[in-house]
Parts: sequence; C-alpha cells; structure tokens
Amino acid sequence: MVDLKVGDRVKVTHRPEYDREYPHDTVIARRANSGRSGTITDRSNAHGLCFEVDTQSGARAWFEPDELTPDGIDHGELAR
Repeated sequence: MVDLKVGDRVKVTHRPEYDREYPHDTVIARRANSGRSGTITDRSNAHGLCFEVDTQSGARAWFEPDELTPDGIDHGELAR
C-alpha cells in the first residue's frame, strides 16, 4: 500500500462494497467522484483509515486507501 498523506494528488476508483460504511449523502458524493483526480484534504483513523478527497466537482468525499491511486507529485514536493 502506498503511503498517502494530505496534499497528495490521487485518482479515485469508487468501490461500492465500502458504501455501507458511509452516510447516504457521502455515498452519493463517492459515486459522483469515481474516476476523477483530486487532492487529499483530510484523513481520519476513527473507524479505520480513510481520506477526504476534493476533486473540484463540488462535493468532497471520503474514500478507503485502496480506492485511491497516486496521480502525480504531492504538493509538499512543490514547496521544496
């Protein structure tokens, strides 16, 4: 598994089997963001590791690590 962090660019691959772990409004956003690239804006480990991704589609959504693939350099590298 790739070590993901806030600021990383990722591509989202929605896996419906995880939808049961999220509220209905989040499930809608997860589906809408599938196939899009975005930036990780937050992480949580309250009930297992997951990441919030902003794809600039108007709806941020939370995803499991295996739904995310690195997509380019992370933003931290740009500041160096």
